[in-house]
Amino acid sequence: MKRYITILFTFCALLCHAQNKAQTIIFPEISNKYCADSAIFILQASATSGLKVGYRVLNGPAIVNDNILTLTGLGTIILVAYQDGNDDFAQASSVIRRFQSESKYIDSIIQVKISGKRNVCENDTLNVMINSVPGIAYVWNSNKGATYMGYKLHIPQAKIINGGTYQLAFYENKCSLFKYNVKTSVLPRTQIDLKLLPDTLLYTGDTINLHDRLGAHAYAVDSLTTKVINPTWA
Repeated sequence: MKRYITILFTFCALLCHAQNKAQTIIFPEISNKYCADSAIFILQASATSGLKVGYRVLNGPAIVNDNILTLTGLGTIILVAYQDGNDDFAQASSVIRRFQSESKYIDSIIQVKISGKRNVCENDTLNVMINSVPGIAYVWNSNKGATYMGYKLHIPQAKIINGGTYQLAFYENKCSLFKYNVKTSVLPRTQIDLKLLPDTLLYTGDTINLHDRLGAHAYAVDSLTTKVINPTWA
C-alpha cells in the first residue's frame, strides 16, 4: 500500500508539472553605460507569462535592487534575468546580458597631481590639493577614521592626530574609479638650544638647515629665546 501511494503521488506531480505552460523571458541587449550619465537605470526584461522577472548580478561592479541597477565601478558587468514559474507556468530559461561600465573622465585624472603643504607643524594649516576635474567627486579617508569631502584637504590648526595616510577616492557619480594614498604629517613644534650648535654665528631672521627624520628643513632664528623655533618645512 505504501509503495502504491508513493508511485501515485509521483505520477501526479509529474503530470501536473507537464501541464504547466511554457514561458519565455524577453530581455533586450544593454548598451555600454557611462557612470556620469547612467549610474542608475531601470532593467527592462519581461516574461511572456506576465510574471515578474528577477535579476542577479553574476559578476562586475554593480548592485541590483528589484529592477533598479546601480553601477559602482568600471568594468564588465554580467547580469542574469530569471523567472522561476508558478503553479501555472514552468520555469523560464534564464537570459544573460553583458555590458561595460565606463568613465568619461578617467583620462583627465589618471595623472594625479598633489600640491600644497603635506608636512606641517602642530597648529598650522594642513592644506593638500588634488587637480580638480569637473564631474569627479573626491573623498579623503584617514587611516585614523576621519573623512573629508572635496578636492582639497584643508584642516586649520591641525593636530598631530590629523597627520597620517589619507586614502583619496575618486568617484564619478556612484562609480568608484580608483584610490590613491596621500601621506601627510603633523609634527610637534621643535625648539633647539643654540648651545648645541657651537661656533655658529646667527642673527635674528637668519635660517639654519637641520636634519630630522623627514630630511633637511629650514628653521627660523628667534633672538629673544636664543632657540630655533617655528620650523618652516621645505
